[in-house]
Amino acid sequence: MEPPARPANARSLDAPINRSDFELRADWWEYDDPFEDLGAALLTAEQIKNYARVTGLVYPFNEAFLKGATYEIGIANNVYYWDEKKKKKVVSVSSASDKGIVLEANSITFVQTDVEFRLPQYIAIRFNLHIKLVHRGLLLGTGPIVDPGFRGRLLIPLHNLTSQPVTISKNEKIVWIEFSKTLFGHSSNKDGYRVENRDFRVFPKGKRWLEPEHYFQKANADNPIMSSISGFVGKTNRKIARIQAWAYSVSTFGLVSIVIAVIGGGYGSWSVYNNALSVVRADEARRAQLEERIKRLEDCMTKKKPTPPSPSC
Repeated sequence: MEPPARPANARSLDAPINRSDFELRADWWEYDDPFEDLGAALLTAEQIKNYARVTGLVYPFNEAFLKGATYEIGIANNVYYWDEKKKKKVVSVSSASDKGIVLEANSITFVQTDVEFRLPQYIAIRFNLHIKLVHRGLLLGTGPIVDPGFRGRLLIPLHNLTSQPVTISKNEKIVWIEFSKTLFGHSSNKDGYRVENRDFRVFPKGKRWLEPEHYFQKANADNPIMSSISGFVGKTNRKIARIQAWAYSVSTFGLVSIVIAVIGGGYGSWSVYNNALSVVRADEARRAQLEERIKRLEDCMTKKKPTPPSPSC
């Protein structure tokens, strides 16, 4: 079945209803600008609304999330991060707890946007972190640009620079998107004047609708992507734990040694005391024997020798 033909009057189109409508609008106006009278500029809220209505720029689109010149978006699908053991964790936003998604202290967490982008070849976008999250200690690379022609969901790295976990609720808006119209299809001549140029570099179709795993593989061969602070803190905590365990074992061993020393020292002292007491008692016995012999000799010398002689003299 052939797709519907592109209407002649683009500006009279109603807003697309479903994903198929958005895809069809994006194909219709990928190269041809329905608002070509509008020059290259940062789009205002009303202009963003018109391009979303006609070209299927953002799906789903809700004008309630428009600001003066930006569009507010949140997170959906999956969240990716690596734990301290360098294992990749994938958390589904829909199955997360009611509290929301937790960004661990000193960590990098990758989140997917809750909208799909179908950028024509003449509109680029730039995204910045919501100021309330900046004040909570989160950081996003300054003003990344997404080239015209991109289609898919953005994968955004959020850095938690604080020493405490930060929680993002499921429905919380985290990023402001800016839309800028370029001079696609035009160039400048040698005098600097704008001239038409249809031979223009376009976004490769093979790089559309890529999954997060593709970006991880391309960026770091699917190796862990972690904060260096997180790794340092983890190593420090493990060293502290080892030192505490060592100190506990040493203190326990020392206590046992002291008890053994006290017991052993007491036993040694008792042995020395017994040995010394035995020596003293033996000396006292010998002294008593000598005193008795001296007394007998003195008696013999003071008395007349008996006839016959006494055995004691």
